Amino acid sequence: MNRMRSRSLLPLVALSLWTSTTATAQGLAAFTDYMDRFHVFDKGTFTQLENLPPRSVQMGDRSVFYSSNNSDLKMYANGKTVTLDRSAAEFKATDHLMAYKLATSLKLYDHGEVIPLCYNTGNWAVDDSIVGWYDEAQRTINVRYEGENIQLEDALANNPLHSWKTGDNLVAWVTNIENKLKVFYHGDIYELTPQANEVPYEAALDMVVYQDSQDNGFHAFLRGEIIDLEPIMPKSFKMGKGVMAYVDMSGSLKVLSGTKVYTAYTYEPQEYYVVDSLVIIKDRDRLKAFANGQLQELENYWPEQWKASWGTLAYVDVNRAVKVWRQGKSEVAIQRETFQDFTFDRGTLLLNMPNKKVKVWWNGQVYAH
Repeated sequence: MNRMRSRSLLPLVALSLWTSTTATAQGLAAFTDYMDRFHVFDKGTFTQLENLPPRSVQMGDRSVFYSSNNSDLKMYANGKTVTLDRSAAEFKATDHLMAYKLATSLKLYDHGEVIPLCYNTGNWAVDDSIVGWYDEAQRTINVRYEGENIQLEDALANNPLHSWKTGDNLVAWVTNIENKLKVFYHGDIYELTPQANEVPYEAALDMVVYQDSQDNGFHAFLRGEIIDLEPIMPKSFKMGKGVMAYVDMSGSLKVLSGTKVYTAYTYEPQEYYVVDSLVIIKDRDRLKAFANGQLQELENYWPEQWKASWGTLAYVDVNRAVKVWRQGKSEVAIQRETFQDFTFDRGTLLLNMPNKKVKVWWNGQVYAH
């Protein structure tokens, strides 16, 4: 592997922005009532934000971002609602950042400040600690990271990228001219493999997995190091936050967690999913989870509904109760209730009840609206 420092930067602190063992429930949920009025639940309190339903809603870590009925881009946080911009329908919120495109201009909302990034924006993406965009006028690929705008690639006549993908704190891309797979991570650029136009790859927190064009093996770039996972590509693979699961050619289900590769199964289960830091497994119609290096059976059946977020799993059991499982322990959040469906985000459970009423489970308590 060739490793190339792109420029001189101040020392950077490793940003493992996700730790499933320390994440706490944020206590935020958003919904519309039976009159289509828009409300927010915030740590036990319900507040009406709008008389009309929003066009779209996205949750941040401690904020609710939404496009109002007249297309104003607004944010609710800490009990207050502010208007960020007008007619900005295209936006994306993550745990730590929010970016939006207004006409051809790309702007970033970061810690109370709206920052213009580009006025001739093509493709763009935002994740937890990084924003990437293509400047169609300058024909450059750029990122904003740790408060700095950094140019990754430049081409005088053509788009410099064949493809690109972002993880929570990195950007991976294949160049058109050099035909190399590269990664920008913590202020450095790494070259992973040449002749990469047809190479499959995916990006996530601290990690890029890909097929090496020279030996055809399955490799992982993980926190600045390369791990040789398999001599040939697996049947399938799925990525989460710091976790990747895959079925190798023998049919075994393996999990890369931290710097270790665990064999969860020596045979291929019915289904498997990776959500945030959890690997959820359906095996012989049983519900199982792989977390913190261990395989655990949660139920001897497969639930009809389930959601996972921030290292926690919520699911409907056979008695129509909603259980919440985290770090090997489960509790009943809601029981003996008739509900239509539910959402589960960052430890806050919102159930849609009949007649467009809602109930919220947060921090071990149930709140009704």
